[in-house]
Amino acid sequence: MEISVIGSSQVNVGRIIDVGYCSFSRNSNIKLFNSRNYNNSKACSSNLGRNQTLVCPSRSTVGFCLKASASAQNQAVVSEESSNITEPIESTKLYVGLPLDTISKSNKINHARAIAAGLKALKLLGVEGVELPLYWGIVENEAMGEYNWTGYLAIIEIVQKLGLKLHLSVCFHASEEAKVSLPQWVSRIGESEPSIYFTDRSGGRYKDCLSLGADDVPVLDGKTPLEVYASFFENLKSSLSPFMGSTIT
Repeated sequence: MEISVIGSSQVNVGRIIDVGYCSFSRNSNIKLFNSRNYNNSKACSSNLGRNQTLVCPSRSTVGFCLKASASAQNQAVVSEESSNITEPIESTKLYVGLPLDTISKSNKINHARAIAAGLKALKLLGVEGVELPLYWGIVENEAMGEYNWTGYLAIIEIVQKLGLKLHLSVCFHASEEAKVSLPQWVSRIGESEPSIYFTDRSGGRYKDCLSLGADDVPVLDGKTPLEVYASFFENLKSSLSPFMGSTIT
């Protein structure tokens, strides 16, 4: 058996015949003895408490006595291998969610100075990046097929300059907390075609998102919601492509 000691220690190797045991005590004195006279090679017992004792008999007649000084910097390592191999610890990448109303309904950064200062602080803390919701009701608000990425491009550029990463969560629903509704042109269609919204048994309409039942129905000026979503993603890809794979991950 190989015994490696890290720190200040004394190792005495001797030969013992009558007793076989390992003892571990509070003061970090460690003794290991193996005896041929202890017949039950599988037996092993331990009493855990202030003074710890572990009995580990073996057929070998060689005994080891290890004394290591007790301190936070000293550590005894007992291994079957002669090499001391330490595996690297994988780091965890941390992303912090930005406020839901970071981009206002008017497509501008809310509290721009505070957001910039907060991002700098996160960078100093070692954060990998941030997460930001991207609302359909902000980008394609006025008319179908008319996209405005102004606010989101502004925040992406700040994130890029600081060397942070960005995760985007595309939201095709409204948000009361962020004070963002569905696109205006969709809401106008909903006034004449309320069936595009979820409806409860009492007839109440939930106007914060489109019903799944309308996904394949051409209710949005001759297009289905899924077709509109697909066009949105195509424009997102082309408009934000300079940041894809680098800042936006």
